[in-house]
Amino acid sequence: MRLPSAPVTARVLSHNAVSGPPRRVGGGKGCYRQLFRAQPFSSDSPDYEIAFSCTDIYSDAGMSQIAVLDYFTYAGGTELFVARNGWREPLVLYLRWPDGKPLRLSELETCADRMLIDFHGLPQGWAESGQAQQYRTALALPPAVSALKRAQPILSANLAKPQFAYSMDYWERLSTALVPEKLRPYLEECEMLCIVPHGPLHTLPFAALRWTDGSYLGERFGICYAPSVSVLRHCRRWNRARNDANHRPTSMLVAAVAAAEDPDRETFESEGARLAQAFTGLSGAAVTLLSGSDSREHRPASKREVLNCIQNHDLVHFACHGIFGLDVRGGRALDSGLVLSDGDRAPRLADVPVMSVSERRGWFLTAQEIMSLTMRADLVTLRACSSGRVQTDRGGELFGLLRAFLYAGAPAVVASLWNVHKGSSQLLLDRFYEQWLQTGRRVSRWKAMQAAQLSLLRGEYSHPYHWAAFVVVGDWF
Repeated sequence: MRLPSAPVTARVLSHNAVSGPPRRVGGGKGCYRQLFRAQPFSSDSPDYEIAFSCTDIYSDAGMSQIAVLDYFTYAGGTELFVARNGWREPLVLYLRWPDGKPLRLSELETCADRMLIDFHGLPQGWAESGQAQQYRTALALPPAVSALKRAQPILSANLAKPQFAYSMDYWERLSTALVPEKLRPYLEECEMLCIVPHGPLHTLPFAALRWTDGSYLGERFGICYAPSVSVLRHCRRWNRARNDANHRPTSMLVAAVAAAEDPDRETFESEGARLAQAFTGLSGAAVTLLSGSDSREHRPASKREVLNCIQNHDLVHFACHGIFGLDVRGGRALDSGLVLSDGDRAPRLADVPVMSVSERRGWFLTAQEIMSLTMRADLVTLRACSSGRVQTDRGGELFGLLRAFLYAGAPAVVASLWNVHKGSSQLLLDRFYEQWLQTGRRVSRWKAMQAAQLSLLRGEYSHPYHWAAFVVVGDWF
């Protein structure tokens, strides 16, 4: 296959006029209307071209080998738009399974359901719920697993072990569909992939796809996510490090809050003090530490204190619980929030889903409230259960905590896609910060995250549950 050289006119590699996607580009994904221009169709050819200009995405000095992989999934299939430095137009692929069948939205949704079941467990009463068949379909994905093995007590005991044998065949088999063989020669020279997911792909770890039988995509490439290419442009513009080569973070906010019923509350919140000490040692920065417990040593991690501090720090780190808005009574996606204290204590997580909106107001820092802020932070880190979970509407717009912090002005967010293991998540973030904040040289966020993930993958925590949970969203630099 002849590799493209700049400039290049990209064409659809796989399209069928009968079973392929609709003959229009955009299909409800808002950013396409601005960034893609459909060309006239030939009456005798199913191929189509799309003009695409994204030269500003690749302006990093010494970092020209970046590919943007922009996915769009709908009921009938999934399309992939690939852009690289020097290309005038993207490469467009209609994604299929190895047997030639289209990769449909419903299949990706089932895969996302299974991953949540594997790492979060089945909810109580699932068999009597209206989603019972949806859960059964997800449990049947290869390797099929019984509901008993994904019940909360057994699941929690298994996930607490550094080594466990949960196979992710259902996800790895998507590798040949989401990153097909015909695309791979075009990526050979790349160092990093910027993934622009759509729909259920927002919740899935691309780093844990297979590049070869013996290696993961995250071993071959650094991975960064963006809600859309237009959002990525805003993140790059807000990133002070792009405009000032000498810029370094000089102030950090750490808020550590354990839930009332957490068995190791003191250990959970002592992480805040440990991180504060590590931050000071790595970068010499001033640290503000907020704690959820009644402590004379630190200010309380109450909603009021967090709102007073969050707009005045270069780095913001939350070690707490996150709640998805649709999991609480009367909630919406923008009601997703971080669970803080009221100044004296933190709530019981078991009580949160049944709290009224007014009752939650004193404990939650919601996505909607975050969007009203004006932040100067270079990075926001969410070491919070379900912090990366999102809700998407039919247009593919992303809601939740991640977009809220980006909307408020943070150029990048590090967050988890699922409830994380205490030991492995602590180790991964420690190593991420060690790489990113080391003195004397600048390391990009994507490179720091990749190094941290590989250190776990090649050590004690080799399962993707441990090393692939955290993602960098926004500007990778």
